[in-house]
Amino acid sequence: MNISVDRLRCYGIALLLLCFTTPSLGAEGSVLFENVYVWDGVSTTRSSLTNVLVEDDSIAAVGIDVSDTSAYERINGGGRTLMPGLIDSHVHLTHTFAGPGVQGLEMMTWEEIGAVAVASAREHLMNGFTTVRDMGGMSTGFKRHIDSGLLVGPRIYAAGGYITQTGGHGDFRLRSQPNSAYSGVQHSNLERLGIARFADGVPEMLTAVRENFAGGAAYIKIHAGGGFPRKKIRYTRCNIPQRN
Repeated sequence: MNISVDRLRCYGIALLLLCFTTPSLGAEGSVLFENVYVWDGVSTTRSSLTNVLVEDDSIAAVGIDVSDTSAYERINGGGRTLMPGLIDSHVHLTHTFAGPGVQGLEMMTWEEIGAVAVASAREHLMNGFTTVRDMGGMSTGFKRHIDSGLLVGPRIYAAGGYITQTGGHGDFRLRSQPNSAYSGVQHSNLERLGIARFADGVPEMLTAVRENFAGGAAYIKIHAGGGFPRKKIRYTRCNIPQRN
């Protein structure tokens, strides 16, 4: 099987049970997927075995005659299923593999956070998600490098930094780190990196929103309420009668 992962993203389709092993080839030209089932995302059944022609970044035809295929790059689907690319409406690519919790993120360096985002983006694409909405924590720099073909990943619509009030759900500071409004210094690693933005009033909110939009955010993520502390869950052992 031979297909580049960035073409999969550009086509907006997912080929299930497919192993992607080749490097990026770009998204230009014509590609013919042969011997695939097609599920359109609406029907309750798949099509019969058919062929799908993709030209540049659009699906041009389904079920075409393949008597003359010399003009196409041909990919034999081998009876796998071709379907519309999935969309994940709520992801945090910079957080997926980070841990443990707030402390883990606060102690990570920028290159560690970037590495986490690279791995998370690739995993989402390999799971069939060709588009994601990053709901806070990521600006558009990472998206630009995926769009350029340097990195492998889905289309990204990013919210930019979390906008949160002091003590809100996006306030990732450790207890030892004072608020920058009082100290004049951004002690929080995530605040320095623009992953979180504090806004405790109307002027601060306008500044935070405009800062995100200036950075290319597609929409705004606001933490209107507070978060909740992680508590250790205690499990009670059940007394199950033993069989003799």
